[in-house]
Amino acid sequence: MKEQMKKALAFLRHDLKLEEEASALYARQAAEMEEGWLKQIFLENVADEKQHAEIFKYAIERVEYSATNPTVSTGIAELDDILYGGVPEGYAVLLVSPPFDEKDLLAESFLLKGIDQDEVVLLLTTKMRKMTSELVTEKPEHFYLFLCSPRADLILPDGPNIFKFQSPDLTQINIKIESLLQDLSHRGKSPRRVVLEIVSDIILTHGAKTVRRWLRDLLTMLKVTKATILSTIDPGMHASDETRVVIDLFDGYITVEEKEVNGVSTKTLAIKRLYSKKYLKKEWALNQANWTRRIR
Repeated sequence: MKEQMKKALAFLRHDLKLEEEASALYARQAAEMEEGWLKQIFLENVADEKQHAEIFKYAIERVEYSATNPTVSTGIAELDDILYGGVPEGYAVLLVSPPFDEKDLLAESFLLKGIDQDEVVLLLTTKMRKMTSELVTEKPEHFYLFLCSPRADLILPDGPNIFKFQSPDLTQINIKIESLLQDLSHRGKSPRRVVLEIVSDIILTHGAKTVRRWLRDLLTMLKVTKATILSTIDPGMHASDETRVVIDLFDGYITVEEKEVNGVSTKTLAIKRLYSKKYLKKEWALNQANWTRRIR
């Protein structure tokens, strides 16, 4: 890392003509971020001068941006790069995607990154994964699970961090969440991350208008705690107007789509909206083999 920072300082001072104090500040901020992109930037040998300049321009923009715009890491380095560090702190973002493995992995990485950093994380879901069942017993002080399933009592034991619903009763869900938030507040805690994997299922049960009202109240309640929220929705399960009704409630949304490029089917991710925040307007080809996951 020391050698990287020497190169960073040299570039910042000489190529960008920055004062020594300013260049040292940028380098120190970048070092504190401990991001994989920094190592790549300063060790990468880019022959094309225009591309070289663009890479460094992004590096400086990102360090400057992060100083005044706190973000929450998604747990995946490449997506954090597109988002200039991660999901804006306190934002509610919707991931619009068919039922691809990549959608589940993106939500899982966001959740696990929080657990890895000993943050308080809430998950509302209708399905159980091996990871979920392990975390709910291993991290009871940090992971709180709301499971909506007719088989909830058979799947999970009772526990102080487990909330089970035989059906998606929206009133009861909100009551339990509000009670948990109050309990956490009394203990000097609050949720840092919330993952909602329940939206598509409850639209099918209750209809888009009812879900919109419920979701609006829920997001308002969670935002008071300054939680950063990632929700998912499967557009193939609903009419397009139902999906639009939900999208409107969020500060931003991300799409995952499958496209054919040169005869090859490729899944791509793109940021479609992120109110008043910076992000790269590019599509990211979702090759799981090349993902850099920032979790243990």
